[in-house]
Amino acid sequence: MGQLAPLADVLRRAAAELAASGARTATSGAAEASDTAVRIARVARNALRPQGSCWRAGSRVQLPLRPRLGSDDAARAGEAAKKVAAALLDHPDVLLAHWDGGLSRLVVRAPEEALLDAVRRRAEELAARHGLEPADEGGAVCPPHPGDAGDVRAAATALACDAAGAVAALTGRAMRWPRSPRLVTAAAALLREDPRVRGALRRRFGGAGADLALAAVNAAAHGLGQSPTALMLDGILRAGQLAEALARAVAFDAAHDKVCVPDRASLSGAGLSRPPLRPPPGAQYADAAVTGSLVGAAATLVFTRDPAGAAEAVLAGSPKAARYGPAAFTAAVGTALAQGEVLIRSVERLRRLELVDTVVLHPGALRGRRRTVLDVFPVTSAWDHDRLWHAAAAALRRADDAAELASWPVAGRTSSSDGVDRPAVSLRSPSGGVAGTGRLIASAGGRDIGAVLVTWELDPLAEAVLDAARRAGLHVVTVADPSLGDFAALADTVVAPERPLAEVVRELQEDGRMVATVTRIGPEDTGDREVLAGLLAGDLAVSVTDGRSAVAWGADVLALNGLEGVWRLLAAAPAARAVGRRATVLAQSGAALSGLLVVTGGSPARRAFLSPGIRLGPVNAAAAAALCSGWRAAYGALGRRPPPARDRACRGTP
Repeated sequence: MGQLAPLADVLRRAAAELAASGARTATSGAAEASDTAVRIARVARNALRPQGSCWRAGSRVQLPLRPRLGSDDAARAGEAAKKVAAALLDHPDVLLAHWDGGLSRLVVRAPEEALLDAVRRRAEELAARHGLEPADEGGAVCPPHPGDAGDVRAAATALACDAAGAVAALTGRAMRWPRSPRLVTAAAALLREDPRVRGALRRRFGGAGADLALAAVNAAAHGLGQSPTALMLDGILRAGQLAEALARAVAFDAAHDKVCVPDRASLSGAGLSRPPLRPPPGAQYADAAVTGSLVGAAATLVFTRDPAGAAEAVLAGSPKAARYGPAAFTAAVGTALAQGEVLIRSVERLRRLELVDTVVLHPGALRGRRRTVLDVFPVTSAWDHDRLWHAAAAALRRADDAAELASWPVAGRTSSSDGVDRPAVSLRSPSGGVAGTGRLIASAGGRDIGAVLVTWELDPLAEAVLDAARRAGLHVVTVADPSLGDFAALADTVVAPERPLAEVVRELQEDGRMVATVTRIGPEDTGDREVLAGLLAGDLAVSVTDGRSAVAWGADVLALNGLEGVWRLLAAAPAARAVGRRATVLAQSGAALSGLLVVTGGSPARRAFLSPGIRLGPVNAAAAAALCSGWRAAYGALGRRPPPARDRACRGTP
């Protein structure tokens, strides 16, 4: 019994530790859920009560400013906005105020939310004194805000239209009200699915305005035509898009205090051109399908003189399944990425993921947080190769651990005989400036002892990102850099570092390739816009935005979790292509079967047996299958964990 007592104590302590760990996990999970609920409530309130171009969440507000009419000096306006921020800090109710140049907004934090209105009025007064005024959302001076609730409002309104139309259709059926002519429903479906019509409406009313107009017309036509199935399917798609828009806005709210902070480089990309959006394969099929439907409807009308039959020919050829599949996939991918610390700035660009066949990986995106010794060149007999190697590695390790780049040279330290802690080896650049990477001068005891070749270690997920690109069948292009080492041999193409990145990307695009660019813009790159121009030259621009980088708001995707977000995006590329192909096949199959039922159901007896719902059922069934296919593929691709991180440094042997 005496021997069992210690064992019982061990088990009791282990059980207590396990219970305490479970309690901490439950408390942490509850706190996280509570914070998410608060952020969702903020986004919902912003959607219900628009603040114009001003964004606010809790005790934080962002006010866009621009020069008064008649002045277009952006540099002078930025300096004036910084003066406004400095003056606003004197206000007793302001905890923080700074100018975010990338977002072109004044960022302000107050002690509590109730004080924001007064702070905002004070900020506008100070702005007026410095020749500035509030800017309108969506203009050249004020680009769309990453936390804007406009997409949430638009998606919710479209969903409400579908719900109202479905209720009207079901009520009309139950009350046996007369339905509208089938031609009305066919015309609405034609407007909705024709890419040329949608493109013209987008150019005229903008993306959100065109989508709302088409949603309202579609809901009214199907509601009066008593076709609830189509509206229910559309409503399910709208619900997914609403969840994605909500997740995007919540993700920015959660990341705000990391990306919108003073002294962090913020880049807008203003003045840099972006490549035009390419139509996805589904849109090309929809164009052909709509044209074929019109031809079939015209032939039906000529030979049968039956407008209802012509309308059914149009509805039978509807290519909506080709649109539903990729749309559901994009919404699910956007939601999953937003929940994983990835900010989506352009859903339209993300929608083109299925077209991407090339990825350009800038070395800055693949670098880790630490430097490593590549080689050493001692110049004195007192310091041999191995001794200098280990001393230089210790100096780098100490400098990187301290994370005080401005204080380099930093040394590995040893205690001297007089008890004072003195540097063993210090590193400096040949020019005498801050020691970063490249060929550095090593010195000890006040004299030079050799040269050290220093480079960056690779990010632990760099190999996983390359593997994901390979598995996706992408052509991998990278820029030569010492930090890559043998990693560069795994790329399909390695370009010289002297070539501008934007030029490399445009050459690939001229060869017909769809290019995704992946970069990390470090503080050393903010003065030179070459890396930013190369990033934005891509058809899909992905910026690795961790704690060491600038924030490139002009990018389409900002991976706040580093290369993990890039890995997830590349891992989803094969699924995006498969969804697009599958949705097109479903649309073709549904249209063929519906067309056959419409043709064979031409006689009155057959029309009585085959109701319009049955004749057009394959089109709706194909759309439902495309929705399920898109969701399943998205969550299957993004539900996996990235492979274990591996430290992969380019280093020689001491």
